[in-house]
Amino acid sequence: YRVEERLKGGRKGWMCMIDIDNFKEINDSLGHLAGDRILEQIGAVLCQVFPEPDLTGRAGGDEFVVFTSGGRVHQRAKELLKQVELLVPERKGRLSVSIGIVTCTGKKREAYQDLFFQADRAMYRAKDAGKNRIAFFHNNVWIMT
Repeated sequence: YRVEERLKGGRKGWMCMIDIDNFKEINDSLGHLAGDRILEQIGAVLCQVFPEPDLTGRAGGDEFVVFTSGGRVHQRAKELLKQVELLVPERKGRLSVSIGIVTCTGKKREAYQDLFFQADRAMYRAKDAGKNRIAFFHNNVWIMT
């Protein structure tokens, strides 16, 4: 709802879709309690990397969504990749996320559901390209990092 209000107000920015890579395997091998702790930790890291007035929330399951009007979205997404990897000690495995980012132009016709779908599609592109990366869709151009 809060994202829709910002979009109606003509706010420019970016919508980011974040998905925890291989989360089912994490739950299966470490247990659901450990999986819940990982969700909480990633939520906390998201709030550090994308602080207010950015909007951060859990979209469901192991997916999170961020709407930011702040600058340096790509650098902050790279920082998120780095911070998530540090959450689990190396001897216990590796944790990573895939991130899809789309540009919000601030035009009145932009709808939350359309941007959400595009960001989700971008996130799946990042997963298909090998996970633990960012797929950025801007001005009809895909950038993969």
